[in-house]
Amino acid sequence: MYNTNAVLNREVKKAVTQEDILSKFSEYDIFAKYIGEFKIGNIYNSPIRKDGNPSFGIFVSYKTGSLLYKDLANGDCGNVFKFVKQFKNMSTYKETLESIANDLNLSSIDVAMDSAQIKTKSQPRETLISVTRKPLNLKDIDFWSSFGISKETLKTFQVSPISRYFLNGTVKWNYVEESPMYCYKIFNKFKIYRPFEKGLNKWRGNLGPLDIQGFEQLPESDDLLIITKSLKDVMVLHEMGYHAVSPASESSSIPEIVMRNLTRRFRKIIVFYDRDKAGMTFARKLSKEYKLNCIFINKKHKTKDISDLVKHKGYATALTLFEQMIN
Repeated sequence: MYNTNAVLNREVKKAVTQEDILSKFSEYDIFAKYIGEFKIGNIYNSPIRKDGNPSFGIFVSYKTGSLLYKDLANGDCGNVFKFVKQFKNMSTYKETLESIANDLNLSSIDVAMDSAQIKTKSQPRETLISVTRKPLNLKDIDFWSSFGISKETLKTFQVSPISRYFLNGTVKWNYVEESPMYCYKIFNKFKIYRPFEKGLNKWRGNLGPLDIQGFEQLPESDDLLIITKSLKDVMVLHEMGYHAVSPASESSSIPEIVMRNLTRRFRKIIVFYDRDKAGMTFARKLSKEYKLNCIFINKKHKTKDISDLVKHKGYATALTLFEQMIN
């Protein structure tokens, strides 16, 4: 008699999976198969594209503990399987996994499957953000110009007013006159800013720790770089003629892989965070770790950052005070 249990329990051939490969080889082993021996956290020329200025590195994800690669020039980031897919110019992940298995002499894996094992594994969902941009109006121009930030600088740093913000395809926020919204485009990610809201309604975003604000606008090299705490401050410093970057959020730091890149490109780096408990703590930690000078606005001015200093004291006074601090 035909026995369905026997059919379900027999050994069947299945497509190779990431889990199959990682059960035999580490992520380091797989990366090294294609790029040779490397040191985690160091910067190298990209093996995926022409790269005259070393900008590629492999680091440990602080969230998962797995190895990820990052191209600091274009923001491309992913796990070892995404890397191999691009490195070998594969069209699908199935083809990529089969190629890795073949390159590592890992034969197709035969497994016994029973009815309880025939199920779909759930995968964590990526946070996808999209926006509907709208033209700058007079209220937008007045808001940004109060910090000395021009329309040209907004365009340079890919900051736009928006009418809608979508999270995984669903509208989450709509524009209203009394609460304008702006998006910061950082590499291929977004940060949403509603300046007149408070708490959790002020910011949304899907930036990771390596999505450094202002990084895309930096020159290949120069004498001085300022590390500050927000893109708004980066743009104010840009208006003053200084190169600056900021971490993905005010509660995060600059990862080592990025600092290695920046210290090679800039002769001098100064840390310029807010004069408050959190800002001073982060600044001093970064200063100590990389032997950098840090500066703060004097408390007599009763402002904690450079953008507020411009707003309350005026552009010319803020510029003079800042140049006194760095000199």
